[in-house]
Amino acid sequence: MKAEIEHLHAFYDTRGGQLARRLIAAQLRRLLGDMSGRTLVGIGYLGGFVNGFPEAERAISLLPSGLAAPGFLAGRQLGRVYEDAVRQRLALIPDDDLPIADGVADRVVLIHALENSLHLKRLLREAWRITADGGSVLAVVPNRRGFWCWSERTPFGQGRPYTMQQLKRTFAQHLFEPCGEARALFAPPSVARIWPSMAMRIERIVQQVAPELSGIVIVEARKSVMAPTAIVPLSANKARRRRYTAIPEIALAARDRDESRSKHHRG
Repeated sequence: MKAEIEHLHAFYDTRGGQLARRLIAAQLRRLLGDMSGRTLVGIGYLGGFVNGFPEAERAISLLPSGLAAPGFLAGRQLGRVYEDAVRQRLALIPDDDLPIADGVADRVVLIHALENSLHLKRLLREAWRITADGGSVLAVVPNRRGFWCWSERTPFGQGRPYTMQQLKRTFAQHLFEPCGEARALFAPPSVARIWPSMAMRIERIVQQVAPELSGIVIVEARKSVMAPTAIVPLSANKARRRRYTAIPEIALAARDRDESRSKHHRG
């Protein structure tokens, strides 16, 4: 079972959801650092997470159509930019074919995406493609060993959970080099929902004594530019023709980066 955007909106409107967002956002900030002058692309349900980096030169959220219920999709077109309930700019995208040019993003953040994707290999291949050389991808996923993956009342109880090592191994198998990690949501979801202040105390204690029980795990993985020994085509019978949909913010980022690199080489 996978999460849908209406359920995600509802969860993050609760006290437990607001606490979860705050704790996850703190770990993302720690890993990403200052995003000034950089392009940030979020894939999945970002629910205000991308808005937490106002210093980024450009930031946009890409919502896989598989996360959106039919009611949300009505009247909306793939590749067009919309504003969601938390005033976050997002673009609807196919689940496995990102409408973005190669090497545009300095950082890519996957939240409620990896565990819900029906096309995991293609999603990671696309994330690798749009990430700039030297850039990195961060994935936030439910921890298989934590309490949260057992609670279907939260979105972390949907999709495929991972251990930290499983997530690192998944990245390594798709031309990424794990370079950072973090954990959050150590208090059980029932405590976070009913008693947030107690959840914060539990968070600090369990983080020290049993970090493997975190509700989510985060891995940052740097794009590897080493070519694989063999490249398997998306289709053995027919090459798929890629068609990009122009997203203004992303197109401008690519143009600016190319101009900057050109000036640097001429200098």
